Amino acid sequence: MRKSIYIAAFAAALSLVSCKSTTASLSDKQYTLTELNGTQLEKVDVTPSISFAKGRVNATVGCNQIFADYKVSKDGKITFSTEGMTRMLCPDVMREDEFVEAFNKVDRYQISADGSEVSFLDKAGKVLFKGKKRNSRAPSHGSTTNFFHTQIFHPKIIKYPIPPQSVL
Repeated sequence: MRKSIYIAAFAAALSLVSCKSTTASLSDKQYTLTELNGTQLEKVDVTPSISFAKGRVNATVGCNQIFADYKVSKDGKITFSTEGMTRMLCPDVMREDEFVEAFNKVDRYQISADGSEVSFLDKAGKVLFKGKKRNSRAPSHGSTTNFFHTQIFHPKIIKYPIPPQSVL
């Protein structure tokens, strides 16, 4: 009986040590987006990023911003609601449409064991896009701490951040 308990404890400890990812909190985190659908994102004037704060997510691949409320569960499932986005004309190189499509398919996320990377996956487990953790003090085009601008989106009024004049 004692041997069974030791084996079970060893197996549990081994599984914790061998984990390559976790579902740690996204709250108050910012990531530089590095990969979209398996290919690297090109560097543009505005750094592709995704940031999470106070139940809100803001993301950009360099031109338009996506903004939404989000909720996560303990198993890593993430749900976005009240979505909206700016609608500027963007060069194809920024892959805006591809990113919006991927963003809408996100079902869950995984954070690397060291906390330096995040991956967003669809229901089948395919990685849609990835990001590397940013310094929390670094300015982000999609940061929720920037000034707010109001846009009409469907029948609701949604507030979303715009960059300070120094970024424009």
